[in-house]
Amino acid sequence: MTNEFLAWFAQHIGERPFFSEEEKEELKTYTWLAWRDSRRSLEKENLETY
Repeated sequence: MTNEFLAWFAQHIGERPFFSEEEKEELKTYTWLAWRDSRRSLEKENLETY
């Protein structure tokens, strides 16, 4: 996971009391996969426009 993502996750999810540590790790994993895929998609679109 990138530092950019970890900072975003900490800012938006942080220490919310309604998530257990296990749920938070699971949420972080699935959110990271979506984040990563969206970044790859943007990079691919940018490469295709040139």
